[in-house]
Amino acid sequence: MNLSTEEIEILDKKYCRANLFIIECKKAAIGDDSPSWWEKIEERMLKVE
Repeated sequence: MNLSTEEIEILDKKYCRANLFIIECKKAAIGDDSPSWWEKIEERMLKVE
């Protein structure tokens, strides 16, 4: 797949927005006091390589 720089930037933004949405949903469901397993999920979701 050959994507332009602009397309990659758009996908990155959408990926980040989707991850932040998931985190906000989690906070609404279980609050800010995250179990350790959720913290590991967040770290993996937001990991930049």
